Amino acid sequence: MIAAGIAPSCDNYDKLPDLPRLAWSPENLPEAEVDGRRLPVCPLAKYWLESGDADLGRLYCAVDQAKYAAFDPECECRHLQNVLAGDDCCRPVAKKRLQWVAGGPLSLCW
Repeated sequence: MIAAGIAPSCDNYDKLPDLPRLAWSPENLPEAEVDGRRLPVCPLAKYWLESGDADLGRLYCAVDQAKYAAFDPECECRHLQNVLAGDDCCRPVAKKRLQWVAGGPLSLCW
């Protein structure tokens, strides 16, 4: 990031993605069955659901929190919804710690 001239901040985290956009774009998400419903999910959630290891997959999702915190210590990522917990979508939201206290905008599901 720094070499690319981008400041490491919560707002800039997605400027240089670490995962392929093709697999994680809303238009290209695979589908998986979640509690009898076909839902768009990320490729990793699809694997965890199909292998019957949703609980283990939830642990893997915690990598997001670690990546954001390492990128910007003032940034905190929370999964407000997760298909691996039976929700209709995954909704990871990252913002500065002080913004969590004050409220603020939330992202859409992906």
